[in-house]
Amino acid sequence: MRLDRLRKLYRHLMRGELGHKEFDFSGYNNVRAGRCGTAGCALGEMPILDHENWKFKVRPGRQYSQPTLRIDPPAEPFWPLDPIRSAEIYFGISADQAAHLFIPGGQRPRSFSGKHLEGEATRYQVAANLKAFIDKYAKKAKERRLRNESKRRRTSTQAR
Repeated sequence: MRLDRLRKLYRHLMRGELGHKEFDFSGYNNVRAGRCGTAGCALGEMPILDHENWKFKVRPGRQYSQPTLRIDPPAEPFWPLDPIRSAEIYFGISADQAAHLFIPGGQRPRSFSGKHLEGEATRYQVAANLKAFIDKYAKKAKERRLRNESKRRRTSTQAR
């Protein structure tokens, strides 16, 4: 899991210097061209926040461009590469975790912390869910690291 990348997105949302004129949790990006529109969600900010790894891509049959990773050509098991699959790969999270963080109504607070959010959620509410998720998994990572260090110390002491 890439907590560093999740933290970067959290800070971006909290600062409020968004590429879209307004935050809209219900849609990725509301413009067909690959640039900022009048409204977009957290994943819609990714091509602005990390242009090296993300891009806006117009998909056949779609009215608006969508944020996706820059994987050309997409290889299995990455295809089809939609915004949620891109988030899974980029942040190193599961499909359920991506839904929790980035899809209105997809939250599972008991499993991942945070709160249930609908499409009208503000950037602050989405950022708060990101922060709760980050804190939960940072704590787990720290506990795992401490257990491993303790295990190594016991093993080295027993070897003497």
